[in-house]
Amino acid sequence: MLATRVITCSIFVSYTKLYLKNLKGTMPVLLKPHERIILPLDTDETTARQLVKTLAGKVGIFKVGYQLGYGMGWHKACEMVTEAGGKIMLDAKLDDIPNTVVSAIRAINHSSPWAITMHTSAGLDAMQQAVQNKGHALLLGVTVLTSI
Repeated sequence: MLATRVITCSIFVSYTKLYLKNLKGTMPVLLKPHERIILPLDTDETTARQLVKTLAGKVGIFKVGYQLGYGMGWHKACEMVTEAGGKIMLDAKLDDIPNTVVSAIRAINHSSPWAITMHTSAGLDAMQQAVQNKGHALLLGVTVLTSI
């Protein structure tokens, strides 16, 4: 089933490996220690630029979410990270009809993200079509939003 390639919610880190749990089970992804760090750039453009400049090469992935994406522009934010040699987790939280999700995924692919988030509530059809169009990025399914 195509939708089983959508990784749903469970990401956990052991001492040496990142494990991504999907509907078929657990698959290990070998990462170096610094690559296991995902730094959220949930801040303004100036602070984000300082963080990326200082921490590129020291963290594995920079999460670009709504605040920075809308603040400086999604493409510009992703370009800033990739120019510094960083990987991008684009926290887009896509949740729309299949055609709109596919259009967004295709546009996002130009930024070459390591991972893209989407809501599983978008439905099976939207998830299947997102998988077919995601390129090399991981597609992370958001099942529940929480606040701690």
